[in-house]
Amino acid sequence: MLKCQNEEMSILGICVNEPLYSGAFPAMTVTHASTGRQALSTLHMLNVDFILVGMELPDMMMSDFLQTMRMHFPQAKWALVGERITEEEEIIARTMGATTLFDAVPSTYEIHEIVAHQRRHAARRVLAGRSEMKPVVRSLPVPVAKPFLGPDASFTGIHETDRAMIAESFQQRMSAGL
Repeated sequence: MLKCQNEEMSILGICVNEPLYSGAFPAMTVTHASTGRQALSTLHMLNVDFILVGMELPDMMMSDFLQTMRMHFPQAKWALVGERITEEEEIIARTMGATTLFDAVPSTYEIHEIVAHQRRHAARRVLAGRSEMKPVVRSLPVPVAKPFLGPDASFTGIHETDRAMIAESFQQRMSAGL
């Protein structure tokens, strides 16, 4: 659904603090979820413009949450929020569709700018005769720890071949503008 530029923005914050309010913008509703399951339930009920995902979900692994969210809401726009996001976590997040990474909860101004940009981009695509929706591209599964550490495995449990595939997929998505 294409939203008007001045329409109220709906944000879902998952295991993150309240954004700092700055500036005067059109109405912005921020809904909070304190668990991954609560967030998935909320996503089924609400049409949100942007999702802020914290690094620590108390009830499920981050990879499980991201896979479920991408399976049920493939067009969802979301950002990862965490103080110490490693390079590996960044690659996985971007592979799973993160548009942005924040080291702290963004302000309402930053959120407004991201959502406004996304709405302008969607409007340009529609006016150019292209579909608002991109075709769903299934991401590589999130790597999980292997039951053994062979000669090609790192101590994190992700085989180097898996790491190379993730990095290659990330590079392809970035160069394709996805």
